[in-house]
Amino acid sequence: MNISSHDSAASTAETRAAAEALAAALRGEGDGTDLFEDASIWVAGSYWWSGDLQPDKAARVQAQFHRCLSGGADGLTSEIHSILADGNKAAIEMRLSGIWKDGRPFTKDLHIAIDVSGGQIVSYREYGFDDAFFALEVEE
Repeated sequence: MNISSHDSAASTAETRAAAEALAAALRGEGDGTDLFEDASIWVAGSYWWSGDLQPDKAARVQAQFHRCLSGGADGLTSEIHSILADGNKAAIEMRLSGIWKDGRPFTKDLHIAIDVSGGQIVSYREYGFDDAFFALEVEE
């Protein structure tokens, strides 16, 4: 996990724009791969999709997640609780909801911390608050 130092001279507006684009990608509006350039990606938990991930694997995890939902990415809804940006850092609090293909409801509260440089996400850290209830099928 690579965490950048705080840079208050960096563009807060640029960082917020990257955070908003990421939130859109997480709710299925694009895959977000254009936001990441040589990014460090880390996801909390002890599942096959947790820990340090390369951007291509993170995109595959997201695609697999959408395949496991009834309605795919279109069956996913999100609620942004907050996006806070300061310099090169942003924090996103959001809730994702949907229905698994087997009919079980899915709800996940997330906190995502990102570091941005030149409009690109260079570090992504995802903390899910309900991982004990989240059993995404193994990637096919």
